[in-house]
Amino acid sequence: MNEGQIKIKILLIQVVDWALLISVFSVGIYAVLYSESKNLMATVTLIGLFLLNSLGHISINKIASLRMELKKLQNKANH
Repeated sequence: MNEGQIKIKILLIQVVDWALLISVFSVGIYAVLYSESKNLMATVTLIGLFLLNSLGHISINKIASLRMELKKLQNKANH
């Protein structure tokens, strides 16, 4: 894998994370404000945020490994 591919993978992982975060927030706020059972919707939103947090930890680890691989490639190219 070359530097460009690694950078694109990192960018795509970050974009997916941010898109999921924005969608969970927006759907959660809408559901809490306009639902008849606000407590249930708030609980579902919090569960969604917990799952998103778990996914975030996985993606952070993946991004960190990709950045290490990118640094290895850059060091190899410089020497």
